[in-house]
Amino acid sequence: MGNYKLGYKAIIVIFVIALVSASCSKNIKEDIYFALNEYGLIHPQETALELPLNKQPVEQVFAIKEFCTEDYDSIFVLPPYYYTKQTDFANLNMSYKLRSKCDYIVKFDTFSTILFMTKGKIKAYAVIKRSDADFATIDFEKQHLFPIEQQFILDKERNVHIYNK
Repeated sequence: MGNYKLGYKAIIVIFVIALVSASCSKNIKEDIYFALNEYGLIHPQETALELPLNKQPVEQVFAIKEFCTEDYDSIFVLPPYYYTKQTDFANLNMSYKLRSKCDYIVKFDTFSTILFMTKGKIKAYAVIKRSDADFATIDFEKQHLFPIEQQFILDKERNVHIYNK
């Protein structure tokens, strides 16, 4: 009988804590948003782009810049299973929402993500199916950040390679 009363009291305590938390959460969220925005960690201008790389002919040199309507200066390529806690990614200036999305997307084998940057700030991103263009074949031990003019080439299996003249 004593255990029953203890369980009943625990449920009441949990309910009261949840009720108090819910009533305070809006103000807390607004305060957090304001603080993050003040420190430049929220970028509402980050937009999702569609890159029609599935239409890119094989064995033909291309640059990601050809698919962009905005003026970006560099791209950061995230292959599948990329460890996003690495310094080069962790230091990128992006919103928490996009960082969380990238952390989620890299867990899938079927996608790569391209982040578009202007003066070190992420402005847009594109999620690419590996069946359209497989960026995972690039040697990322050496490099993830490329100038927007960087030339690439697709082989017959749709693997992306850095084009060297």
